[in-house]
Amino acid sequence: MPMLEILEVTDGTDTVSFLNEGSGFILKEWEPKIAQPKDGGIYKDSGIADGRKLAMIRYANVEEEFILTVAGENPNSLTTSLRKLRALLLKANTYWLSGFAYEPVWLQVKGKDEVYTRYSIITGWTMEKESNPFHPPISGGNLIISAMDDFEIMIEREPFWLDIVPSSDVQIKAGVTFDYDGRTLGNVDDAGIAEPTIAAESYFTNKHLFINLTDIYEQDGAAWSANLLDAVLPHRLLPAVPVVDDAIYFGVESGADPGPFSSLIFDNSTAAVGVTGVWEYWTGAAWVAFPSGAGWDYMADNTQGFSQTGVLGAFWDQPNNWAVCNLLAVEGGAAPNITAWWVRFRVTVAAGATGAEQQNRNIYSCTWPYAEIQSDQVKGEIPALVRMKIKNESNYTDDIDYQKYIDWLVVGARGAERGEDFSAYIPLADNQLLPGQTNNLWANTVYETNVQYSPRGRRVNCNAAVPNNSQIFVTLDNTIANQYKGRFRLYLRHQGGGADGDWVGQITLRSYGNIWLSDKVSIETQTDMSSSDFGTVDLPPAGFGKNETVEEIEFFIDLDHVAGVSDLKVYELILIPVDEWAGTFHGTLIDVGAWGPFLWSDNYLDIDSVTYPKQMIYTPVRLRATDYFASQWTSNSVSPFQLEGGRKVKLWFFTQNPHGVGLTRIANHTYSHNIQFSIVRRYLSAIGSSL
Repeated sequence: MPMLEILEVTDGTDTVSFLNEGSGFILKEWEPKIAQPKDGGIYKDSGIADGRKLAMIRYANVEEEFILTVAGENPNSLTTSLRKLRALLLKANTYWLSGFAYEPVWLQVKGKDEVYTRYSIITGWTMEKESNPFHPPISGGNLIISAMDDFEIMIEREPFWLDIVPSSDVQIKAGVTFDYDGRTLGNVDDAGIAEPTIAAESYFTNKHLFINLTDIYEQDGAAWSANLLDAVLPHRLLPAVPVVDDAIYFGVESGADPGPFSSLIFDNSTAAVGVTGVWEYWTGAAWVAFPSGAGWDYMADNTQGFSQTGVLGAFWDQPNNWAVCNLLAVEGGAAPNITAWWVRFRVTVAAGATGAEQQNRNIYSCTWPYAEIQSDQVKGEIPALVRMKIKNESNYTDDIDYQKYIDWLVVGARGAERGEDFSAYIPLADNQLLPGQTNNLWANTVYETNVQYSPRGRRVNCNAAVPNNSQIFVTLDNTIANQYKGRFRLYLRHQGGGADGDWVGQITLRSYGNIWLSDKVSIETQTDMSSSDFGTVDLPPAGFGKNETVEEIEFFIDLDHVAGVSDLKVYELILIPVDEWAGTFHGTLIDVGAWGPFLWSDNYLDIDSVTYPKQMIYTPVRLRATDYFASQWTSNSVSPFQLEGGRKVKLWFFTQNPHGVGLTRIANHTYSHNIQFSIVRRYLSAIGSSL
């Protein structure tokens, strides 16, 4: 009868059991231990205060003693068992000592009637003595077998038990939903119910808009459909038999607080056949194709004119001459009487053509800079280790679009229970503000319209003609300020401004007299959007009690023009959370003014704290077609990529790319990526009957 219990040393191929009967290793004693904080933990302590307060915990490895009987049919059989165990333990040493050893050795344990086996990687061992080979019971006497009694081995292992075999991972679901105009969009089913996924179908972008699609209309000759966002799914994306000049229109209505958009996410179940088309936008006078040229493209259509199936997107830079229009006024006939920001796909060639079909969710625009993981996805006693794969979709073109590859990202985790209205992106213009946010312009600043560079179509212009400071004042009132309690990395996104150093910035944070003042920062300037780093900040500046309500938080942005004649355009404050888990990742400086490798259409970034235990965070760039290693990024984090179990978590992103001769990075708001997650759960002891 096979034994249900497991106590083994293994590398996944060779295995030594400590629970044998008759021969091999026979367990006599083992007292499992639980990982303890290194040095008992790190405490804040003072000779003039009572007691002490825990400040940090990092866990030490666990050392466990196994007392065994080793038995064999004869001394040679006994020696064979010992050599097999020593070979595995020596391999465990080699794994940590050699840069070219990739297979760990681990303990795996499952007690009687336990559901889950647990695993912990071996980091060291001692085996100090064996029994006298010239004395019974190893030799001599009338024994049937040879044996060593009270054979002792000390095994050192990592602090925690894993729920799966080391170096492997299990995928978890992610997805974002967004309610707008009476519909739920994003990772949903055909009824608008949230449907997170393990597939590469969850997207994030480099801005946070509070708008989304309102209208989709199909033009079939002189006939027009009703709004396809209200149609029964699946529905057509083009007429069943398309002809030249048939089209499909996508719009965001220009109401009180709208703005342009820069992406569409489809779920194509049926591909278009025999169709060639062009993506167009309205200039105020005519429909024109999105521009393209050597080394750059405004439009990256991953659907390839709806000829591909699956969840795919179309991503574009917002042309500066894009304008709202009324479709009835422009197209006449039976066109809908709706004024909006419109883009359209128009058929230019139809040869035996058939149309495409949208499958089981509404088309939407990706307008959020985060990924969301639900509370049922991450479990375990200790924060789970995480692996994250990121693919740049806004650069998915035949030619490299040098404006859209990235080589830098920062990401920070934040529990959703800390505030569902929290956004890491605080707009500085006068539209699409957060609830409870007010903006005021003080000296030498004005709001202005700009479609190309502004995520929302509006921005702040700081006047270089006046030698004084430009000042922007942002207030978060008590309906939203509590959701900003925490520690953040603070960035300012801007554009223009002449040469580096022509403008100097300083940000003051204030909460009723409690003040934090940043260092003065030389603004890094670019013709395109760029950003400046103002350091780490705690909000509110004076700290807070658990049940306190913060009356307000104020941001005072002081931009001092010190040289040159170029105005500075300012867009957003970006606050990436850093008080739960956060990391910065970037390509390597390979030459003066040259960074690499980059994320673009043929590769992806693998941020991995799961499958390569020797590195805290492993960051290879892999080829999409083969998953082969191509190169590696640099990581900067104080801990492995880890998430606490049982919480709904949002991971907030900010991405940039290198450009030009200098090292200044571009922070274009249209960069868009899809993302996948996998984890390994961790425990202090036995797992039990449920994860």
